[in-house]
Amino acid sequence: MNTLNSTFTPYRFSRKDNVCVATFAQLVRLGGFLGNDSLGNASRCLRDAMKHDGLGIIKTDEPPPRSPFSMIPPRVWKKIVDWTNSDDPNDDFDEIFFSRLLQDENVPPETRRKVGGAMKNPPEEILGLYDPTCNRIILFSTTIKLWARRKHIKDTVFTPVVLIHELGHWFHKFAVGNSPVSTFSNSSTDLLECIAQWFSACLFSFVKYMPSKYGFGPSGASGAFIREYNDAFSKLNATQSSPYQTFHQFEKCLPWHFLSALRSLRQLDGKTDLPFFQAKLLQATT
Repeated sequence: MNTLNSTFTPYRFSRKDNVCVATFAQLVRLGGFLGNDSLGNASRCLRDAMKHDGLGIIKTDEPPPRSPFSMIPPRVWKKIVDWTNSDDPNDDFDEIFFSRLLQDENVPPETRRKVGGAMKNPPEEILGLYDPTCNRIILFSTTIKLWARRKHIKDTVFTPVVLIHELGHWFHKFAVGNSPVSTFSNSSTDLLECIAQWFSACLFSFVKYMPSKYGFGPSGASGAFIREYNDAFSKLNATQSSPYQTFHQFEKCLPWHFLSALRSLRQLDGKTDLPFFQAKLLQATT
């Protein structure tokens, strides 16, 4: 495995991360999670739950393991890290520079081909991952920045998209009562990704369902940021495999129905799959 001298470090939320996490908190509160007090306290309650559950959120400049990037020689990866951390991190992705760098540094053609494919269609776990065994979220900051540049997205907007997806995985496990890791991990891939993707895709859509008397919206989110976030998610989702598309059938669900179905998965033994969740959702809507 390719490794650098850099280590995993605690991830510090940006202002836009905080906006998205606060909105995530308001969303799950609508499903009856995190207590029944005012929606304004949702963010604090969510952070308390994360802390109490021992969730760790960390980042690294190292290449994701089990990915084509892990095959890039460390000296070359160091140049890529330096480039993505340059003074103007939101420059357009220079595909010619990137390809020439790999070629000039004698990276094998097969590795270059695999890296190029990963840049176009991100495989699982090259941007971030949730590890239920260690109860931690890992954000791969360099590949996040690389992919954001390639798609002409600000990495300050794209990172929250990845963060909310991984937070959705954690919340799935948390919401079903912190079932044994083996049970959670044995859930079907399409169900696991459906739930995480639903949180990312529907993060800001729930506000339209709220009566005006509540007088609140996504915490600190401007219309411009919401459009940027949704655009970044759409560009990513357009490149993803079928398990990451299953959420589309639930996009128009009322959020409290979706979350009620999620709650109904509590304390299940053995495998849980998407058809089972669909049945629970049907029960929640009738």
